[in-house]
Amino acid sequence: MNEMKKAGSEPAYPVECQWSEHGLVAGAQTGGSRGWAIGITKRELACIELRIPATGDAELDALIARAQRRDMAAMVMQGFAADPNVDAGAEFVADPAAKWADALIAELEKAHG
Repeated sequence: MNEMKKAGSEPAYPVECQWSEHGLVAGAQTGGSRGWAIGITKRELACIELRIPATGDAELDALIARAQRRDMAAMVMQGFAADPNVDAGAEFVADPAAKWADALIAELEKAHG
């Protein structure tokens, strides 16, 4: 397998590929190397699963941040829905839920950068 220089940049799902003089015979080549498909790294996979936008890829990090915000807002809305004292429809709690999610994300960023 290729030498990786940075911890976390190892492939999460390496796929061995077979080659002939005509090109790829078996496997799925997604990386730039011959013999192994690199694909997604362990760090990228962990960031996706944990909803932490810290992959180093701006496009992927933006998608992770969007999913993180959506998930947190959904949890806030679940709390509102479970509270018998909240007597409002979803259209009235969606905006506050998003604001609460944004506030939590901002606070976590201050604490953990």
